[in-house]
Amino acid sequence: MVNKIFFADKPTQEEIKTSINVVNTNVNNVNTNVNTVNTRTSSMQTTLNTVNTNVANINSNPKVIKSIQRGTAYIFAGTVNPLLVTISSVVLSKSFLEFSFMTYGDAVESVNGTLSSSSQIAFRRKTNNHTEVEWQVIEFY
Repeated sequence: MVNKIFFADKPTQEEIKTSINVVNTNVNNVNTNVNTVNTRTSSMQTTLNTVNTNVANINSNPKVIKSIQRGTAYIFAGTVNPLLVTISSVVLSKSFLEFSFMTYGDAVESVNGTLSSSSQIAFRRKTNNHTEVEWQVIEFY
């Protein structure tokens, strides 16, 4: 038995070389995509570890919120601006004010609310419309 070796002609060799280059390019692209996925997975794992640590910290000290005070303030047309609301004393650096408002009248209303002191909220409005403000002060430990 005689073994024969066949050699491809020049055009066939070029086609094979082009096909190999395309395969190599595709493999390189896949490797790049795998590296990108690995990097993003690592970043997600880091974020997940941070979340787990934060949850563990909260669970070890479940008293995160010290107090919540809520109320409704009515700023009637012609009343003093700002309207001051008295609240139980809070530590300002550990507290924040959250509020929403509804106005009665034709003008577009703008309301500003601040914790003006440890025991007072100040609400200011731009127009003279009757305005209803629902608020809450949240204090943390």
